[in-house]
Amino acid sequence: MSAVILAQSSKMSKKVGNVPQDVAPFFGADREGDFAQMGVGILVSKGSSFWGLAVPHLVVQSWRAMQILAEIPEIRNDTLCACWYAARREVHLSDRRYLVMLEELLGITGKVRLLLLRNKILSLVPTAAELEEMLKKLSNAGVDFDVLELREEIKAGRLEETKTLSELLRAEERRQLRSGRMASSLNA
Repeated sequence: MSAVILAQSSKMSKKVGNVPQDVAPFFGADREGDFAQMGVGILVSKGSSFWGLAVPHLVVQSWRAMQILAEIPEIRNDTLCACWYAARREVHLSDRRYLVMLEELLGITGKVRLLLLRNKILSLVPTAAELEEMLKKLSNAGVDFDVLELREEIKAGRLEETKTLSELLRAEERRQLRSGRMASSLNA
């Protein structure tokens, strides 16, 4: 099985472990199938580096993490993870350390720069057409995705609910119900 790259940025120069390299930030899943992790990574000339979670598979948050990663000048051990948590609308108190790490990587005005960057990125979503293509790739690869995250983005007016997107969401809900993954969240 292979990685499922849902989107990637243009190549750019960044320090990776104090060595300047050309990298391409991406987001997706580390493999096909039920045991995939979804998150963010970088492609480098000799491979890739990836960070993700087995659950939940948050497509929009992972996409936003890629957008944040593209703006961070240096990649250290926890940078990919930090970008994913910084792409969260509400950052839990226990995860605020990741924001501090990114602020340090952004330099002397890091706190303000990260605040402005997060405000910008958190207002963005992929286009409906881009998202539909991503969800089709995930479905074809047997990787589930968090339907509730997408419903929240639609409800907030950030994401357009097209006919195709609605069909993909309903199909994933049915698949998750069959596998028992959504049963507890629907009873809540």
